Amino acid sequence: MNEARGELEVIAGDLDLQWMSTTTERESKMTAVKVPIYRWILGLRLLLIQNERASELGKIQNLSDLQQYTGAHGTHWGDLPVYAANNLKVQSLVKYESLFKLLELGRVDYFHRGLNEIWNEYELHKQSLTIADNVMLFYPLPVYFFVSKHRPQLAKQIEQGLTIALEDGSFKAHFLNYHSEFINKGQLETRKLISLKNPDLPAGTPDIDSSSWLSSVQN
Repeated sequence: MNEARGELEVIAGDLDLQWMSTTTERESKMTAVKVPIYRWILGLRLLLIQNERASELGKIQNLSDLQQYTGAHGTHWGDLPVYAANNLKVQSLVKYESLFKLLELGRVDYFHRGLNEIWNEYELHKQSLTIADNVMLFYPLPVYFFVSKHRPQLAKQIEQGLTIALEDGSFKAHFLNYHSEFINKGQLETRKLISLKNPDLPAGTPDIDSSSWLSSVQN
């Protein structure tokens, strides 16, 4: 089930919840439990590129450089407006697997992936693709549990549980247990940071907390 279908199922009450990045529209149609479950790390993007273009795309230094290239993007992904707002060209497809083929065939120049996503994908495609080694993108992209408006008590219980985990430190410990390997592999302090604006960030979004992985993108 793709993200768009899952969203419709939650809105209709056929599913109880789904985790996804937030948008103003999603928050109007579902109940957002406003605890960023990936601690903002999904908005930290590295670039998958063709092996033979590593030297060329390794020269990207800033947003103006990146605007010369075209990225791959999922049609229904919640962060699509970010790329339009920053004048970044994308070619979008519905099927996730097809986006890698698009890049491998050279029809796009890069495929941006979350720091927590890219390493397993790289292992599957490393015969033809690599990770640009000197650049990263960041934009605020909190991922929440979205709960059907038919289940208000469930939303309250999830929020209570996450709040307890934040206060006793177990949430952060659990996050680092799963993501420290990816953070270390990324060598984040050596990369050029390109910050992008997110025009669809709803009111009431929590402040960015990147302290678990990179203090330099703190607001």
